[in-house]
Amino acid sequence: TYLASQLNEKFTAENREHSNINQTDVYLNYKELTLVPQSLYNSKNDKELLNFIFGEDNTSMSQSEVLPNTQIQLLYRMSAEVKKVVGEFYPGKTIRHSLSKQFKSANDLAPQLICMVGYSYAKILVFNKGAFLLQRYFHYNTADDMAYELLNSCSQLNLDVAEVQLKLSGFIEANSNLYAALHKYFLNIEFEIIEDEMHLKTESEVYPAHLFYPLYQLLPNENY
Repeated sequence: TYLASQLNEKFTAENREHSNINQTDVYLNYKELTLVPQSLYNSKNDKELLNFIFGEDNTSMSQSEVLPNTQIQLLYRMSAEVKKVVGEFYPGKTIRHSLSKQFKSANDLAPQLICMVGYSYAKILVFNKGAFLLQRYFHYNTADDMAYELLNSCSQLNLDVAEVQLKLSGFIEANSNLYAALHKYFLNIEFEIIEDEMHLKTESEVYPAHLFYPLYQLLPNENY
């Protein structure tokens, strides 16, 4: 696949520079995923469940892990070719879904909608009274598309939009049409903040910190 080819090229270059690496954490952002309560989870049903939800795919394989601090199993598809390439270059690798590192429990009792914005898609997490309610990906073409998807998610969960805390990160700025469309409906909006101990490189400081927040969440807890 194209992704496997690109990774092969990238890893070849990196291995020349970092040939002494013994352990590598690889985080993937595959969108075909589902969440299963651990009490109901059976690994033997992984492929059947994913095929039922997303349709059959003979080029992929299933992977699962536990969401941190929950009793929820994260089940997703990944490319078999990508896993092969990663294994060839980094035999000591640990493969995880990006959500397992980006997921964080909400301490605030108010409803929270965490939205990580990509160029044409978004990943959202919804909490209420500290409880995790929803995770989903969706694609959007316009600012109104984005507003509709967020409003619809709140409606489906019976959340009052006026009370929802919308936390944004990724490719969105305060002076953008996208932000303006969301601000029509959401009264409590804030951008995610990079914690003080995380030191941005000088060349990154010209950009708003929240732009990189979804990526910084994937870093280890030291040596930023």
